[in-house]
Amino acid sequence: MIVPARDMDRAQQALENIPGVRPASLDLMDPASIDAFAERFLASGQPLHILINNAGIIGEPSHP
Repeated sequence: MIVPARDMDRAQQALENIPGVRPASLDLMDPASIDAFAERFLASGQPLHILINNAGIIGEPSHP
């Protein structure tokens, strides 16, 4: 299983004891990083069994 991550060092530490899981570099704020990840994934020939889309909000908007 591939886990995309922006910070590879942190991802490797978090995933090191989970067999069969490996991090792959992906920064969603960088279109070139997205393209490179997609190209590497497609070239690997691995099937995509599940895709988890996750979004977050930093802080709450201020109310006047």
